[in-house]
Amino acid sequence: MTAFHTFLMLYPVSGSVNVGIGVMEKIASIFDWDRMPSDAGWLDHLDILDCVRTNQVGSLKKFIPFFSERVPGYFSHGTMANSEVFRDVARICGEHKVGIPITEHELKEGFVRFPATGLGAWSASIEQADVPVVVRGALVEAAKLLGVDEVDESTFGRFSELVDETAPMFRRAITWWDSIAGAVSVTSAGSVVARANAKRLDSSGVTSPLWN
Repeated sequence: MTAFHTFLMLYPVSGSVNVGIGVMEKIASIFDWDRMPSDAGWLDHLDILDCVRTNQVGSLKKFIPFFSERVPGYFSHGTMANSEVFRDVARICGEHKVGIPITEHELKEGFVRFPATGLGAWSASIEQADVPVVVRGALVEAAKLLGVDEVDESTFGRFSELVDETAPMFRRAITWWDSIAGAVSVTSAGSVVARANAKRLDSSGVTSPLWN
């Protein structure tokens, strides 16, 4: 339950896909995946203890589609550097004398994307910046033009490959999550237990600043 709740709730804040995968690898590394339960008995037991709610009629969304909803900027459509969309972004940024905030799209060769996990995270970051309100609005408009919240499912395969190449513990976490049968939700009581147990297991403190 602790592992499930941790990956349900925690996600990276860096705008870099590679850094984000590294963060998830560190989180996954606090768990002993060799000891993770692989049958439905553990869910039934936790349901009886009022720590989770299960529904065998429903299904749990696979991890990468679920993760893409938390950090849509990683999986965004982006645009090609010579496209009309890119020129519109450049124009908006030029009018307000700010740099064009783009990065190479790690999941789509030849494309660029906005360097943020999503529009909400980007808006929050520029709210704290010492720039005029009109400039903040322009940067949000540019992010929207680059589809920072629009997930392109064709990126899922490359994301999975990057995890395979660089994050073995994160890969084990994804495989375990995807093996869970039925729909699962953590109750308030389960959340308290899971958080406390995660802090107990996490000697490095990697999860502490990520909890909301």
